[in-house]
This record gives sequence, C-alpha cells and structure tokens, in this order.
Amino acid sequence: MEIPENKKVKLTEVLQSETKKIKEMKEKNSSKNSSADEVNIISDEKETKKKFQLPLWADMILNILILIAFLAFIRAFIFLPFNVDGPSMEPTLHNKEFIYVDRLMPSFFGYDYGDVIVFYPPAQHGKIKKAKESGVMCALDIVKNYVFFQGKENPCNVRASYVKRIIALPGDAVEVKNGSVWVTKKGETTAHKVSEDFLLDSNKKKTSVPASIRKFQLISEHGKDFGIVPEGKYFVLGDNRKNSSDSRAESWDIPFVSHEDITGIVRAVYLSPKPIPPQETYLSTFWESIKSIPSSLSGMRGIGDENIFYPQ
Repeated sequence: MEIPENKKVKLTEVLQSETKKIKEMKEKNSSKNSSADEVNIISDEKETKKKFQLPLWADMILNILILIAFLAFIRAFIFLPFNVDGPSMEPTLHNKEFIYVDRLMPSFFGYDYGDVIVFYPPAQHGKIKKAKESGVMCALDIVKNYVFFQGKENPCNVRASYVKRIIALPGDAVEVKNGSVWVTKKGETTAHKVSEDFLLDSNKKKTSVPASIRKFQLISEHGKDFGIVPEGKYFVLGDNRKNSSDSRAESWDIPFVSHEDITGIVRAVYLSPKPIPPQETYLSTFWESIKSIPSSLSGMRGIGDENIFYPQ
C-alpha cells in the first residue's frame, strides 16, 4: 500500500519535531548536571577553605612573624640603618643623622678608594669597644635575639661601630707629609696626593700623625721608609681630620680595619634631625620631634663615590 505524498511530508515533520524536542531535553539535562557539578565543586572549595582557615589571632601572629622575618632578612643582607654619633665625618655626615648602609653590593664588588664605610674598630688598648643601642635599633636587636635564639643577656649592648672613609687599600703605601696624605697604589711607583676637596677649610693641609704610631712602620714623614697596608686590611680617615679617631689613633692596637670587620658602604642619609630646644615635659618634646620631621627629611641625600686623588 502506497502512502500519499502529503502524508509523507507530515510524518517527516513530526519526526523532525520530536527529534528536536529530545535534543533540547538532553541539552537541558546536561546543563543542569554541569551546574550541579559546579555547585558541588564550589561547595567543596568552601568547605576546604573553612577547614584550613586560621583563627583571626593566629593569622595576625603569622603576618607579624612574616614581617619580622622580612625585616631581619633586609637588615642582615641588604640595608642596615645607622645613627651617626659624633662630628668625625663632617661635612659629609653630621652628628645624629640617620644613614643607610649597603651590605649587599660590597659582597660582590668589594671596597674601593673613597668609600664611606661602617665598621668595627680594632681593639683599643686590648679591649673591644662596646656601645649601648637604644630606640628602634635596640628593639630590632631584642626581636632578633629571641627569633633566632641567640641567647644574649643584653642584646642592646653591642660592639661599637665607626664610620670613616677608605684612603688606602691592601698593598698600598701611605705617607703623611706637610699636612697632606699621599698613597702609592699597589704595583705602582708614583705617589698620588689625596684630594682635600671634601674637607672643611679648617682641615685642609692639617692631617697629622702621632709619632707613637710609627712603631707600626706605616707612616713616614721623610719619604723614604713607606709603610705598607697589609693584605685584608684598609687604612681609613675621618673627613674631619682634626677631630677623628681613625687609623692615626694612638688608642687603636693596629692602625688598620680588617675586611671582615666592615659592615658595609654608606649609600644615603635618610633623616637629618635638627636640634630640639629643651622642653618642660616629655609630651612636648615628643610633639616637637614630630613637627621637626619635615625639616629633617629635607636633609635626605645620597652619599656617592668620591674621587679622592688629585689628577696627576
């Protein structure tokens, strides 16, 4: 029996329509399943977060410990803040100024002529000089003492640090004559006169050496018996030559600074506090200190490498 043509067309349309409906239903079901899976995943993630979420107090302690560790790393290996004590480096550095000391670059490139360095001085009359830290530096040392289990009874009683300028390197010959400093570099025969452009006028041609330190055979006024800086040592002077305890000091057991005793190179002054007049109360002193911060910041400056020799 033959089906009429019009009925064939209708049957085909019905089949196509049903097929389309079945396809749409499958797509809806699959989308529902996928959204359900997403909901399950999100809920699982939330449950996982809930399981591993620290209490607020523990989270705060963890953040503080991370901050302390970061600051300790910066202080130990990169930059170290110092407070200048005394006028021995004027006019380059002034009393009470705060400086940044670079500890990282010198470990790769070493030290050179003219570098302003922070170091531990040699023993003085057989004793290591100590200094009492206070304020922020003391607080950092106390934290470091406990965090790293150093067991110091008084972490704020530290070895004293000096700041001076490198004049001669290991193997160089040094001579002081007519109030000026001359350096013959290692392997050379010509003496270089040390520049005095970075000195105060009152210090120019006024560098003197106590006769007693000639027992170290370092300095010679007559120009014949040059003293040689030993390997691993440096000859240093303060820019304020008439008021500086440096390689000329009679109190130093040796007139040199050892390489291992150098902390780093001064790169910048970041705070230059101005003197505060005496106040009646601690609160007024504190308030005057706060008000002086803008003027203290005005003294911010970099400490660059000086060419310490006059042109030949």
